[in-house]
Amino acid sequence: MKKTARTIIDYMEEYGSMDLDALAFNEVDSLILCQLSYLKYDSHLHALSEKKHGTPLHVLAGSDGIDTLFEDKRYEKNNRALFFAAAESKRFGGMKLNNYVSVLDESWEVQFCALTYLFPNGLQYVAYRGTDETLVGWKEDFNMALFSPVPAQEMALKYLNRYAAGVHGNFFLGGHSKGGNLAVYAASHCNDSVRERIELVYNHDGPGFPPGTVMETEGFQKVCKRIRKYMPHSSIVGMLMESHEPYRIVECKRFGILQHDPYNWIVDGTAFRRVSNIYEHVAVRNESVNRWIADMSDEERHVFVNTLYNVMTASGAKTLIDIMSDFKSNSKAMTAAIDAEDEKTREMLHDILTLLFNCLQETMQLKVAERIQPGWKKLKEEIEKWS
Repeated sequence: MKKTARTIIDYMEEYGSMDLDALAFNEVDSLILCQLSYLKYDSHLHALSEKKHGTPLHVLAGSDGIDTLFEDKRYEKNNRALFFAAAESKRFGGMKLNNYVSVLDESWEVQFCALTYLFPNGLQYVAYRGTDETLVGWKEDFNMALFSPVPAQEMALKYLNRYAAGVHGNFFLGGHSKGGNLAVYAASHCNDSVRERIELVYNHDGPGFPPGTVMETEGFQKVCKRIRKYMPHSSIVGMLMESHEPYRIVECKRFGILQHDPYNWIVDGTAFRRVSNIYEHVAVRNESVNRWIADMSDEERHVFVNTLYNVMTASGAKTLIDIMSDFKSNSKAMTAAIDAEDEKTREMLHDILTLLFNCLQETMQLKVAERIQPGWKKLKEEIEKWS
């Protein structure tokens, strides 16, 4: 047996033969459940309203049409490996998946998904999906950094109260990225009788909340000591509006935005490998972004988010995959959409897009760079004309 598991997939190979009675539930298990929540279960799982008993993971793995689970091409290879390793394991194979809810609505500007896991020993876990590949999901992320509540947060709260009312005993909840934010929001605002039953809230690199919203609530104060937040040492998403939760820093295999990918988090045994602090240059950058957001008026925030979304969808794209599939052509449409905005709006976009370009340049892999760098370079040159 290996002494060190480098990734969550390695962890599955090493500890999958041990059920929860042999090895207690831990932070790595939580991240695995959160990553599995990204799979597209729409035609496979029962809804919260159906009051069914759930489907064991090993049964789901043998069902027809299983390829539909892996439609998010960003993580298809790793998601397949993790899913089947978990399904074939003693640790996760008998776990039942149930109460699946998935909502995607452009008019509401909402992308929300949640499901529950029930282990044979009775452990229950409510998982909220993070941001998927849809652009409306990313717009809701922008909204989340600027306003509270957003529709997904309200849905997360309703889901938790409704789920808890139909089951007995305590439970865990958590999520990765936006899912971590939803878990904290729901735990902070749920009924007191529900909050008392929460064992822990796992927030895996989820963004924080705008000042004066969640952190000041009585509910948050009651649950904050049960929140476990984990962020990579070059965190971008998790540091967004971060000001309230003690967090644990995880070492990763990659740098920059690629550290947000759970498959790049390094695992030592049954825990994440820790580092002492967020990189200094990352902390300075995120502090600047948070200060920039805090200094914006509500009107400026609305203008910025709406304009950025209009730019991203100018080519007709619905997902990030659509944009990247023909970035050279899509960047032209995005540039034209920016040019059509007024001077003040263009200046606002210039500031944030310059930051995004810097992040991309830090993290872009050579293979990806060769494919899309020309489009990015041209778009950046156009934006630089505004400054």
